[in-house]
Amino acid sequence: MALSMVTRMDNRGCTVGIIHADNDSTTTSRLKQKFANIKKRDDKNHVKKNLSKQLYAAANKYKELKGKGVIAYILRCYMYAISSKQSKEDELCERLDSIVPHLFGDHSGCSGDWCTYSKQPETYRYKHLPKGEPLSNENLRKHLETVTENYKKRSSQLVDLGSSQSNENFNNIVASKAPKHRSYGGTSSLKARVSAAVLQKNKGYTWVNKHKKTFQQIKATVLEGKTYQPQIEENVSVRDIETIPTEYSLECIDNYVVFDLETTGLSRTSDITQISAYDGTNMLNLYVSPRQSISSKASDVTGITFSFERNQMNMHLGSCHAHMTGTLGAKSCGHDQACQTNEKCCSGHCVAVRKFSVNVLNPITNQ
Repeated sequence: MALSMVTRMDNRGCTVGIIHADNDSTTTSRLKQKFANIKKRDDKNHVKKNLSKQLYAAANKYKELKGKGVIAYILRCYMYAISSKQSKEDELCERLDSIVPHLFGDHSGCSGDWCTYSKQPETYRYKHLPKGEPLSNENLRKHLETVTENYKKRSSQLVDLGSSQSNENFNNIVASKAPKHRSYGGTSSLKARVSAAVLQKNKGYTWVNKHKKTFQQIKATVLEGKTYQPQIEENVSVRDIETIPTEYSLECIDNYVVFDLETTGLSRTSDITQISAYDGTNMLNLYVSPRQSISSKASDVTGITFSFERNQMNMHLGSCHAHMTGTLGAKSCGHDQACQTNEKCCSGHCVAVRKFSVNVLNPITNQ
């Protein structure tokens, strides 16, 4: 994906000079093969995650690291040095060299912007090390010095460290619309799902609530015009409405389509079970296999049930006088017996949706 994105940008005249990514050697090597001048910088989140794994692995050997908050404190020291904005590799290496001595009581190389030893050297205590004392295990010191040297070797990639947090957040949003455990790559709904993720990322959940008007506000505006707003008395263009307009109607619209959705319930995470559309002449019904059980109240309203054991959707037709029209084409059976919601219903009032020429789609999250 990274290679295709960089290629498309290059074709449009936008040359990519630096990328921020994790240590995926395959992606980096493929980019280098096609774009020799491209440079890679490490990602802050992945650097922190990898360093944390190294420290927790070392805790199995060095008991000093098992103290409450010790690993978190060492991790903050390293990440502060790495995350600080520096334009030269020498500045980064100098900060890294001061970390291990600081942890073991030598503050000669510490900077005043992150170590307070120089302000109160006589009363200075470590807040997050055991008993407030510096570390003393020499083997642990050698281990941390090795970790420091490894990061110094990669100082060219750690300078001006970037972050892919925004990308990770967007990936999670897309995954909520198009879960990875389901194949949406070849479906027609993928574009709409990704578009919904883009809108959520750019505008957020609260955009609709901030911009929508209540029914009472819309009705008052239609009947009376604008009657109240800040500094409206100074607006000379505002005039009284001589003729009160009628309620809005569709009489002047030649073509329109009415849509209706049925879901598994009323919650925000409910799944869509039926999509219907009617343009005055033709009717369309699409049925969707849900990922969750349909509530009893929803079934009472829609007449739709779903059997996960058979992977089959059923339509409850009610009494013998009930008729199903539209694309299902089911007819009354002529019996008044109660309907059993399964394929072998004796009264014929329960119709398996898959028996008829009806599109049964993949699940769609009602968000």
